[in-house]
Amino acid sequence: FKIENKNNIFVNKTFDLKKGFNKIEIDFNVKNAKIWWTNGIGEQPLYNFQCSVNEQHTTITTGIRTVEIIRQKDEAGQSMSVRLNGKDIFMKGANWIPLDNFINRVTPEKYEHFIRSAADANMNMLRVWGGGIYENNIFYQLCDSSGILVWQDMMFACGMFPADEKYLQTVENEVIDNVRRLRNHPCIALWNGNNENEISYYQWGWRTNMTPQHDDIYQGNLQKLFYNLIPAAIQSVDPSRYYHPTSPVTGYNKIGYNMGDVHLWSVWKGAEVEDYLKNTGRFMSEYGFQSYPDMFTIKKFSSPRDWTLDSPVMLAHQRAKDDETGDPHFGNRMMSGYMEKYFTVPADFQDFVYMSQFQQAEIVKVAMESHRRSKPYCMGTLFWQLNDCWQAASWASIDYYGRWKALQYYAKKAYADILVSPYYDDNKLKIKVISDLLTNTKANLQVTAMTVNGKIIFDKTIPLNISPNSAEDIFQENLAAIFNDIPENQCFVLTTLKQGDKEISSNIYYHLYANKYLYSNDLPEIKISKNNDGFSIMLISKTLIRGVYLYTENENDVFSDNYFTLIPNKSLIINVLSNSTESDLKKQIKLKSYNNSILQK
Repeated sequence: FKIENKNNIFVNKTFDLKKGFNKIEIDFNVKNAKIWWTNGIGEQPLYNFQCSVNEQHTTITTGIRTVEIIRQKDEAGQSMSVRLNGKDIFMKGANWIPLDNFINRVTPEKYEHFIRSAADANMNMLRVWGGGIYENNIFYQLCDSSGILVWQDMMFACGMFPADEKYLQTVENEVIDNVRRLRNHPCIALWNGNNENEISYYQWGWRTNMTPQHDDIYQGNLQKLFYNLIPAAIQSVDPSRYYHPTSPVTGYNKIGYNMGDVHLWSVWKGAEVEDYLKNTGRFMSEYGFQSYPDMFTIKKFSSPRDWTLDSPVMLAHQRAKDDETGDPHFGNRMMSGYMEKYFTVPADFQDFVYMSQFQQAEIVKVAMESHRRSKPYCMGTLFWQLNDCWQAASWASIDYYGRWKALQYYAKKAYADILVSPYYDDNKLKIKVISDLLTNTKANLQVTAMTVNGKIIFDKTIPLNISPNSAEDIFQENLAAIFNDIPENQCFVLTTLKQGDKEISSNIYYHLYANKYLYSNDLPEIKISKNNDGFSIMLISKTLIRGVYLYTENENDVFSDNYFTLIPNKSLIINVLSNSTESDLKKQIKLKSYNNSILQK
């Protein structure tokens, strides 16, 4: 038996085998090993180990790292965090579903695009949802090389399952085969038994429909599957990783959110967005909000005559129905209801599509930042969901064709390694700086209050020494002192972290809902110039313009940022990859904004 890497022989031994199954454990050392880290923290070196038994050879590619899931009782409840190479790392990411309803249509290039998009948005974890599939090898290989940890569900979701002997045997075989296939990937962080099987039974009312006899049967089956057979099957081939019996482990049977991972869906189902601020668990493994995909995507399955929310075609591509009544208008009604309260409801369908994405991003941003501000009480945030399996209104941040929606652009900023996050608490504006880096960072925090027309009414710069792996309040002040008696619907606060002239994080605090401000209908000045990779677009506005969405007639044009806000008198440069000529791009460039939408209502 031999194990080697680039002619370095680690093991070269002969063993006497007995008839039947033989299990041999061998320890060996790799000198000066390069350690595998998550995206944003460090590099992802991978080792190829050539293993030989007699004349049979195989190569195992893996990374060297330690990973633990910390579940400790503490004063607040019970922790849930990922400890990588001895460091507690905050998890930032999303849930992953199959890339297509027809799995054989998914190309390697499509996998590469979506995993690269996750990494580009500063994600370091994806949760493979239990209602989908055990993913293809390429998915895990790409996560290995991109520094994205994987929360891997077993394929059980939202249902009641049998536990007779034949079924248990098939489950055991399935689990062992897949865990053995995946166990050498450094990206695998934990195994999870199922998605929502327990909360659905105990909290959603399913149990009330059971006779006492059927209740005993189901609870017995649940115990056999997820607490006996599956963990034992995993342990037999991978004793190194943590097993989580179900997700979420809170929210039912009087188990509080302070005891583990949470699926929070109250906001999508009608609660105030502020619910995200009031309900934070130790690890937020599901939450989200719907939007429509890009109009380029909608045009691929519809005609202009279909462009109303209640058309048969649009309803066929809107699968969010009321849980109790099956009302097919539920999803659209939720989007419209939140728009009416917080934003505005456009009359035009294409404007509604734009507004749905802006709204989704703004709402989920509240959750992402709230979770990060709660570090280390909360140590993970995975919104639902990264991708789509078809062209539909959904909770995804990237649509079926790989187009980034507004939420993906927002996630890139909310998941940055260093984040400045203003918020309102105890009748004061507070600013927290969060760093996921493992080293000190020196920076300056600039706090600037101004009117929507660009008048500066407060300005302060604070030098910072940002501690490693921290979340610290840096600033607090009464709003009245900051706004200086100017009405709140005319003011906002810009917070910016800088290292010299380099901006490392920027964020805006609005004290009122978006639809309460006095906006102008001014258009920004736009200048386009050629650069090495395409074009640079410089925008500058005299007034605040929110949710600026740039697009052209060419669906393949790719913008480095979108759905951004223009600060009065501050230029912003956006890069675009395009096959158009400079003159054609200048003719084709178009712009939507929240200001236009609310003023045209």
